[in-house]
Amino acid sequence: MRVGSDGPVIIDLPQAVNAAGNNGALAMLERDVNNIRRTLGRFAPELLETSPLAGQRLVTACVRDARQRHAQPPHLRQRQ
Repeated sequence: MRVGSDGPVIIDLPQAVNAAGNNGALAMLERDVNNIRRTLGRFAPELLETSPLAGQRLVTACVRDARQRHAQPPHLRQRQ
């Protein structure tokens, strides 16, 4: 993280995990979301007051969305 003239700038090097081939992918996402929450909470303490279950809720929403997208016939799926 760097501080620019407009405030903090997050520089992230992406990592990709194949969720279909890695049983730990969802746990990794949850861990990463909670790590970001704790790190940013040092600068924005109100984030620390949010639930540590935020990562779990994000994972649940991602899984639900993926299931809904793939439950539709291919011709009705939205392109992303």
